[in-house]
Amino acid sequence: MDSIGVDNSDLRVIGALEDDDRRELLTLARTAISDAATTGARSLPDLAGLPPRLREPGTSFVTLRRAGEPVGTTGDVASLRPLGIDVAANALTAAFDDPRIPPIESSDLAELSIEISILGPLVPTGSTSFDDLRSRIDGKHEGLVVGDAERRVTFLPAVWGEVRDTDDFLALLWRKAGLAPGEWSPELSTATYRAETISDRPPS
Repeated sequence: MDSIGVDNSDLRVIGALEDDDRRELLTLARTAISDAATTGARSLPDLAGLPPRLREPGTSFVTLRRAGEPVGTTGDVASLRPLGIDVAANALTAAFDDPRIPPIESSDLAELSIEISILGPLVPTGSTSFDDLRSRIDGKHEGLVVGDAERRVTFLPAVWGEVRDTDDFLALLWRKAGLAPGEWSPELSTATYRAETISDRPPS
């Protein structure tokens, strides 16, 4: 099975962003979080007010860190909203709806840093077994998606910096998917992707 269930082969935003676009994405994410934390009201940016590239379809993940420690991450490899909208929406979800952490409060904002990963097109691996997949992935450069009809999970390329080797990467991803490491079935599909990552520091 060589389809991951989403076609974003026409995704062109990655690699096409200017520095101003990258700064704007970080501003959109921080503003959305700050406004929600201080007023209790969540809002997304006005599409018409976004720079042209940020109005194009895009897929992102947003990771938040407080005092250097990850406190929330959210995204969806199937999302193809306008990139600026996707980033702001994922920032809000990471800040307030990640079940693993308490919601961000206004007192956290001074220590909060934001990391945005902008995903490139998904490329099906065409793998027919776990060992076949292991031989195909390009460690340390690509994210990986694994899924079936019921669930799809991913590790961003940045996760390679947190694991020992390919076996560790795959074992942890398989566990995240609720699978035993090495388990394979005809229903599984896998795809890789590249990502551009931008980040900021907490405001001084």
